[in-house]
Parts: sequence; structure tokens; C-alpha cells
Amino acid sequence: MRSVTEERYFEERSMMPDQKAKVIRITARAFLAMALILAAVKLPAQETRKLISNPTPAYPETARRFRLTGVVKVQVVIAPDGQIKSTKVIGGHPFLVNAVEQR
Repeated sequence: MRSVTEERYFEERSMMPDQKAKVIRITARAFLAMALILAAVKLPAQETRKLISNPTPAYPETARRFRLTGVVKVQVVIAPDGQIKSTKVIGGHPFLVNAVEQR
């Protein structure tokens, strides 16, 4: 027969997985709330930015002759003063990439 102390130990031990799951849920909710708050804080900064120019690159004659169409993805880093700090071509057909890079 178990003593009162042993009974209490086994009761506490059986509650541990439930308590652990509860702590994990609370922690996950806290992280989600923090992520949503941080995302909401960044939104107003994006709304105040304005496009200075949006040049259309010249369509390469070679691409026109071959009826080549497509999308060129470019990553651009803009300085606080609006100047382009760096560009990096992420993807696209080489004929079209050259036209974007020349611009």
C-alpha cells in the first residue's frame, strides 16, 4: 500500500505533461503576439515612402526579334536619402537581365 506522500508524488507526476503543454501554449501565444505587434509597428514607415522614379528598361532588339518575354527579378537596396545602394539580379532570361542592368 502506498503512503500519502507516494500518492501525492504520483499525482504531481501525472500532472506534469499537462502543465508542460500549457506552458508551451502560453509561450507560443506570447511569441505570436510579439511578432504581430512588431509587424504592425513597421507598417507606417512603408506608407510614408514615395516612388521617385520607375524607369522602364528598353526592350532589347534581340529579344524582340525572338519574341522573348519574361520577368526579371531584381533586389534593390535603397539608402535613406533615396539613392540606390546596391542591386542584385535574382532571376530572369539573360537577354532581359542585360537590359535591366544597363538601366
